[in-house]
Amino acid sequence: AKSPVAKDVTPTVPRVEYAMGALEARAGELLAARPLVEAALKAEPTLPGLELMGAIDRQRGDDADALKAFDAVAKIATESSDPGSVADARLTMFEIYQDLGNAQEASRSLETALHRALDAQKLAHTAPEQASAERILAQLLERYGSAEGARRATERAYEASRGDLRQMTATVLEAARRGLIRGDLPATREAARHAIEANLAPDDLVYVALWLRLLEHKLKVSSDGTVEEAFAKIDEEDGWAARLRSWGAGRLTDDQLLSAARSRVEQTEANFYVAMAAYAMNDARGGERLERVAKSEAIELVEVGIARDLSDKKRLDLKLPTGVDVP
Repeated sequence: AKSPVAKDVTPTVPRVEYAMGALEARAGELLAARPLVEAALKAEPTLPGLELMGAIDRQRGDDADALKAFDAVAKIATESSDPGSVADARLTMFEIYQDLGNAQEASRSLETALHRALDAQKLAHTAPEQASAERILAQLLERYGSAEGARRATERAYEASRGDLRQMTATVLEAARRGLIRGDLPATREAARHAIEANLAPDDLVYVALWLRLLEHKLKVSSDGTVEEAFAKIDEEDGWAARLRSWGAGRLTDDQLLSAARSRVEQTEANFYVAMAAYAMNDARGGERLERVAKSEAIELVEVGIARDLSDKKRLDLKLPTGVDVP
């Protein structure tokens, strides 16, 4: 039975349930997270709740329910005039349809996402809104193989992020992620330079530096000093970030990094970096390990998404729709 006083509780019961579910998901405990998020959504459907439910179901292999959740996100976002959230949802639906081998629905979802991202860019009134719109636009242009368009969108995102550490962090991480996946050394180095200049927190800076180091190893090029400069800004008091820095600098072995990981999230990260080190050296075991990371329950980690992209064997070769003017 529903409590007669539930509606008077601040925050509401559904919001508490969602918050608890989000914490469980952040810790990589999807089995515990799902019923909490499901209960919250039954009482109060919200964009964050539906997005999280979709992400959980996708990782559990329940593609049908994941698509339903993201379709609901897109519909709510459309009704609330939030084209950026529509673009995000349709992009994820594209990825799921692509994994399923449904080229027609994948293409349709991606084209819708592109149009809504362009709408979001045009409607942006504030710098944070513009930075967010440009980031999603860059992701979409990447999917269409428009490297130059993605580069221009990223440059606009950097410009809109100046003076806003939260936006700059999001922009840097997205640019570095894309650079690592695409093997784009100049873009990844640029992201690392922006990270250093913006004084990103050690917990964010270390990842950008590690991705650059891994890409340099993959491409067999010498460091230009950017990685070392980033590592120098992380001290021994920075906990897990310091452990990752020590591994990246060659002062911890793979086994020592794996042993140092405590939580499920840290263990997933450690497994990812050990796998990436092997992948960068063209070791076949690296690819196999990345596939395992891609299936991890630590769904909020960027590394899980990177592993998924690098393990993707069904990537569609799509061209930009006719009549679309890429800014």
